[in-house]
Amino acid sequence: MEAKYQRPAWHHTVAGALGSGICRLFVAPLDVMKIRMQVTQDSLRTTFLRTLRGEGLLGFWRGNLSAEFLYLAYGSCEFFAFSQTKRLSLDHATKVHPRLMDFMCGALAGSFATAVSYPFDTMRTRFAAQTHRPHILRTVLHTLKTRGIADFYPGLGVSVVQIAPYIGCFFTTYRFCDDTLSRLDTGPRSFLCGIIAGATSKTLTFPADTLKRNLQAHSNIYHNTWQCLRGILRADGIRGLYRGLAMSLTKVAPGSAITMFFYEETMKLLEQLDPTTRK
Repeated sequence: MEAKYQRPAWHHTVAGALGSGICRLFVAPLDVMKIRMQVTQDSLRTTFLRTLRGEGLLGFWRGNLSAEFLYLAYGSCEFFAFSQTKRLSLDHATKVHPRLMDFMCGALAGSFATAVSYPFDTMRTRFAAQTHRPHILRTVLHTLKTRGIADFYPGLGVSVVQIAPYIGCFFTTYRFCDDTLSRLDTGPRSFLCGIIAGATSKTLTFPADTLKRNLQAHSNIYHNTWQCLRGILRADGIRGLYRGLAMSLTKVAPGSAITMFFYEETMKLLEQLDPTTRK
């Protein structure tokens, strides 16, 4: 397992981008549903029927182009950063507990990937929340002209606070499961470990994700995290912070499995194709 992190950085970058990009194609409808439930506080049934009746099946892929850019950028940066921080920890033979080191490396990787890909995330959220077909380039230029570049980063602080423990928990859980199930073949093992790690980490950090989505979608209403939190609690209580959790788990669990499966399989393929790592 540890030898994988001595591989060239571009292996992890390519494998992470491919795994994340393929994952997005499968989970796009679930992501649109989750975002709309978070920003409207409507039920699953109401959100589903409104989307289907008003926009048809294509409505469930609303904002998918910007989301694909997001997933490609985020996945490549995340796996690149995690592999390099793990490599540094192994090279310097730190005395930190391996699981704690996994958490720290994951938190750093998630924070780095979030900062790089955040503008794509903001646009994806706004497009998904709309019920009409958006013009991507026109929307981006209009946002830059009227609100400035800062409007692409609403809620970045709470997003980093949310993503750091989420990714830290994800990689900690994934590597623990990976070690525990080491007798399984790589494919089934990565798929199963991805499900467990994704569901565990998402449940623990979901309230922060709800705050981030509302700050992104309603930046003209909520000007800071505390104002957003008070607004949600006043409108729907604690339940409002977990609105869409079931839908999110339905997306995250298989999505994490797909990502890790294609990441691990791509890493195996690159090892065979790259003459510098070929045995």
